Amino acid sequence: MLINGGPLSVLEPRGGALVEAFYGGQAAGEGLAAVLYGEVNPSGRMPVTAYASDEQASSPSPSP
Repeated sequence: MLINGGPLSVLEPRGGALVEAFYGGQAAGEGLAAVLYGEVNPSGRMPVTAYASDEQASSPSPSP
């Protein structure tokens, strides 16, 4: 399970699934527990792009 604020490079996940929780707010604990115990189906759209490899992601260019 990941709880972070942006895209992250995960080279070799150790489990069969990966849950990206971002910043869940006040109800994050209850919501994550419901997902992990199969009480709800986690569906929705991700606010970031998930790349297949680090080479596909471009580095941000420095500001002038």
